[in-house]
Amino acid sequence: NSRFSGIIWIAFTMLTLSILFSLPLQTTTDAAVGWNRVFKISLLKETIFHTTFGTIWMIEIGLLVILFSSLLLTKKAISAAYGSFLLIAALMLCKASIGHTAAVNNQVLAVIMDFFHLLGMALWLGTLLALVILLPGESKKEKDHSIYWQTIQRFSAFAIVFVLILLVTGIYSSVQHVSSIQSLVTTSYGKVLIGKILLMLIMIGMGAYHFFRGKCKEKKLGPSVLIEFSIGLIIIVLAALLTNLPTADSHEIDNSQVV
Repeated sequence: NSRFSGIIWIAFTMLTLSILFSLPLQTTTDAAVGWNRVFKISLLKETIFHTTFGTIWMIEIGLLVILFSSLLLTKKAISAAYGSFLLIAALMLCKASIGHTAAVNNQVLAVIMDFFHLLGMALWLGTLLALVILLPGESKKEKDHSIYWQTIQRFSAFAIVFVLILLVTGIYSSVQHVSSIQSLVTTSYGKVLIGKILLMLIMIGMGAYHFFRGKCKEKKLGPSVLIEFSIGLIIIVLAALLTNLPTADSHEIDNSQVV
């Protein structure tokens, strides 16, 4: 499907840009400089060669190069498609290894939980995107729409697993970084987290709606799948914002140190 292939390459481009720009973003924090000064070679080299972030960033660049080659081969060999998935999973593991997970006591467990949280959301949104793009065209090829409803039911079963993964890992991560109701409702981190949780609940509700519609086989799902996917994209934006905000607990520590 050329349309789906185009989306894959758009996603790869966005992934590449996000990883490339994560270096100067991290440098603004480490070197305490603004964006007008961050592109000095000496500052970027300091981040790359003298920080844990820099080591992981170089690994991400290497994985991107291999992923690019794998995507070129995806149409020629199914094994390349599986390889691409493993490479993307490796990139998620790299992402989970930096950021707020470095500040918790049990870093290994925090990284594992963050990795599965990222993986669960990616699989959920990825399958939703496939439904939005591929399913309408396939349903037109059949009269009884049996494949259409079978696909919806199978997706709903997988979606339940993805939701459980997201709930468990999300609760764990929230407890690690937000230890009180006050920090949840008074800090920027907490407020963004509340927004993410509310949107997540809406997305889960829509998933349940699609599940029961798939069971009843009454009418096609229509634009509701696209709405669910769009909400998922907003959640990703909020998640990215959270990674660049001080955690709620760190904000409380800073306030407690003010005399």
